[in-house]
Amino acid sequence: MNISSEYAYPKNPNLPLPLSDLRSFPQGKRNCYRLIAGRRGSLHLIRASFLYGNYDGENKLPEFDLYIDVNFWSSVKFRNASEEVTLEIISVAKSEETNVCLVNKGDGIPFISALELRPINNSIYNTEFGESASLLLYKRFDIGLINGSGRYEDDVYDRIWFPFSSSSWKSLNTSSEIDVNGDGFKVPFEVIRTAATPRNENDSLEFSWIPSNPNLKFYVFLYFAEVVKLKKTQLRKFNISWNGSPLTKSLVPSYLYATTVFNLKSLVANEHRISIQKTEDSTLPPILNAVEIYVLRQVEALPTFEEDVEAIRSVKESYRVQRNWVGDPCEPKNYTWEGLKCNYSTSLPPRIVSLNLSRSSLSGTIAPAISNLSFLESLDLCNNSLTGSMPQFLEELSSLKYLNLRGNQLSGYVSTTLLQRSKTGLLTLRYVL
Repeated sequence: MNISSEYAYPKNPNLPLPLSDLRSFPQGKRNCYRLIAGRRGSLHLIRASFLYGNYDGENKLPEFDLYIDVNFWSSVKFRNASEEVTLEIISVAKSEETNVCLVNKGDGIPFISALELRPINNSIYNTEFGESASLLLYKRFDIGLINGSGRYEDDVYDRIWFPFSSSSWKSLNTSSEIDVNGDGFKVPFEVIRTAATPRNENDSLEFSWIPSNPNLKFYVFLYFAEVVKLKKTQLRKFNISWNGSPLTKSLVPSYLYATTVFNLKSLVANEHRISIQKTEDSTLPPILNAVEIYVLRQVEALPTFEEDVEAIRSVKESYRVQRNWVGDPCEPKNYTWEGLKCNYSTSLPPRIVSLNLSRSSLSGTIAPAISNLSFLESLDLCNNSLTGSMPQFLEELSSLKYLNLRGNQLSGYVSTTLLQRSKTGLLTLRYVL
C-alpha cells in the first residue's frame, strides 16, 4: 500500500524510496517474516523501518509490538504521521532462520515499510552475556562530520551514521586512506576520516545521555583514528572514563589506523557520561571519530523444541492448514498457534502438548508427523474428511490422554492397546467407525 500523497514525494523530496509504500497486517494477532540467512550462531544486524504516512486515511497512529524470534524487540510508536521510525538489533541466529514478527495489541493495525538483514562478523559486538542477549541500537554518531550522507557503500555492515557535534568542539579530517581492517568493526572511510577535538586544548571531550529506564544495560563502542600527521615533538594521549570510572588509560590513536574501545561489562546508571581527557604528558587534546551506543536485551524465552517445530510444520504442509501458523508455535506465550497448547519450563524449550484441528477441512490419512509430537497429551481431529486406518503410532504417544477422531471416514479397528488405556481411565477415546 502507498502512503498518503501528503507525506510522499514530491511533497517530501527527502523521503527514502522504501518508505513510500508499506505492507499492513489486518488479519491475525501475529504476522512474521521468515528470514533464511546463515547458520545457527551467526550474527546479524536487522533493521526494521516504519512510516505511517496516513496510508489508511484514518489519520490514527497505530501502536504495535515487534519480536525477533520468540523474544520482544520493541514497541513501535509514532509521534506524528510523518515520523520515520527505524529500529536496529544485533542478534545471534538461533537456527538457520530468523523470524521477525509484528504483533497486534489492539491499538491499531501493524505494518512495516522496510526490513533488512546484514551478516556481521562474529568477532565483534560481543557482550559478557554471549548468545543469550541481543544489542538494540540506541545511538550511532559520526563525530566531526563535514558532509556525509549517513550511509556508505564501503560500510560492509550497512550502518546508518548520524552527525553529532558540539559548539565546544572543532573538526579534524584527512583525505588519506585509513586502515579499518585491524579490529573487524570496519567503520566506513567517510566516518573515520573526520574527528572532533575540544576547541580549548585543556578541555575534555564529553557526551552524555539519560536513559528512560535506569536499569538498562548499555554498551558503548568508541572509534578512533589519528587524522593529523603529528610532529616528533607532539603527542596525543588520553584516558577514557565512564561516570568517573576508567574504561581505557593512556590511549594513543595510531595515524591513519582505526582503533575501537568498548566496555567489557554493561554500564548501568541513572545518567551516563563518557569523558575523554588528555594525559599530563600529552601535548594535544583528545579526539573522537565515531561512537555507537547499544542497549542490551537479554533473551527471556526459549524457542519451541526443535523436533516439535519440524513435526507441526510437517502437519501444516500435509494438511495445508488454513490458519495463521507463522513464527514459533509456542512463543510468545500469548500468541501460540491457533489450536495448540504448550508446556513451559524455566530452563527447557516449550513442548507441544495439545493439537486441535477439529472442523478444519482436513483430508487424507492421519499425518505420520504427529508421531514426532512425543509430549502430546491431547489430539482432536474430529469432524474432518480423514480416511485410512488408525495408525499404530498413536499407541506410541505415551503421554496421550485425549483422542478424538469422530466425524471422519476412517476404517479398521481401534488397537487393543488404546482400548485398554481407555478402559483403565488413562485415555479418553472418541472414535466411531
